[in-house]
Amino acid sequence: MVLAIPYVLALYQLLIVPRVPTFDQVRPVNLIPGWGLVHLLIGVGGVQHKAFVILGNASIFVPLGMLLGLWLSRANQISMLVIAVLVPAAFETYQYLAPTWRTADIDSAIVGALGCYLAAIATRRVAGAIARNRTTTNTWPNNAKWPKRLQ
Repeated sequence: MVLAIPYVLALYQLLIVPRVPTFDQVRPVNLIPGWGLVHLLIGVGGVQHKAFVILGNASIFVPLGMLLGLWLSRANQISMLVIAVLVPAAFETYQYLAPTWRTADIDSAIVGALGCYLAAIATRRVAGAIARNRTTTNTWPNNAKWPKRLQ
């Protein structure tokens, strides 16, 4: 839980703190799903830059997805998907409505929701496997079964 504080501060710095605009900068907005990704993939820039942008947008919400997977361990996948979609969408809506001079991009919300949801599912599966392993593993001497000749 203590690690949630630096994560929230990093989200605040990355997504909410306003940037200083340049004189000729137009506030960028993309509300067409897929357009930002297509523009990124066919535009100028190397593969490393393109991978950094896409994986960066997905990885911003991975810690939130991990927390969702642990906190909502008994919830169904629909509720985890709804939360995973709403949180990145809320940040992008804020960037659209507030004068932050940050790019409001629907593709960032989609990729962030995908990263959050996949992290929640993976964390839930790993936590379930660990819990099953704890209950089925015999560790000596606490759960040891004595051989019949020694009973």
